[in-house]
Amino acid sequence: MAPALGRSHGPAAQAAPQDMAHALLRHMRRYVETQCDNVGERFADEAIARRDLVDGGEELPAKGIYGTLNDEGRERLNDEGIDYVALPWGKRSDA
Repeated sequence: MAPALGRSHGPAAQAAPQDMAHALLRHMRRYVETQCDNVGERFADEAIARRDLVDGGEELPAKGIYGTLNDEGRERLNDEGIDYVALPWGKRSDA
């Protein structure tokens, strides 16, 4: 005999996968914006400076960083062996 499974009619049962993904990205954006410093277009420079701090035996600042990264900055970080993650940011009104 097959088990009787009830159907859920709550909001989670109707959420489409893309809606759940957008909700997760909005949550990640809010978290990054509140927990990290926005260094804007200086992202590559700041990432390299932080790596140099660690290499020099110093501690990193308590807050992480986020910002924008153009092709040149991306190439610099790749050449330096510095890992980074690009997130699909979306519009500010979506956050």
